[in-house]
Amino acid sequence: MEKSKKTARANPESPDLTQQEDILERLLNIELQRLNIAVRIENERNIVFPETTVIIHDIVKLSKTIEDRNNVDNKSEKNTKENKLSKKEATRQIIKKSEKRFNV
Repeated sequence: MEKSKKTARANPESPDLTQQEDILERLLNIELQRLNIAVRIENERNIVFPETTVIIHDIVKLSKTIEDRNNVDNKSEKNTKENKLSKKEATRQIIKKSEKRFNV
């Protein structure tokens, strides 16, 4: 077999958020594992990869979609609270909640 000469690239498209919740949760778990590996490699090599940002964006989108589906009744109250936070802090909180939920 010939080896591919193409460089791997991050997928610019987010996961399909219309999937069933169990599929979204599996995707979220995979992305959280990828984030841990990416951060470890970045720290070891003392370099920042743009792909890590793509992983973080996917985690935020997946987490928000799952949480919104689980908390339909509390949605407006939650969004009001998150809108008061800075975007950076809201992202940090979503990632922490996801890590706790999926024990990563």
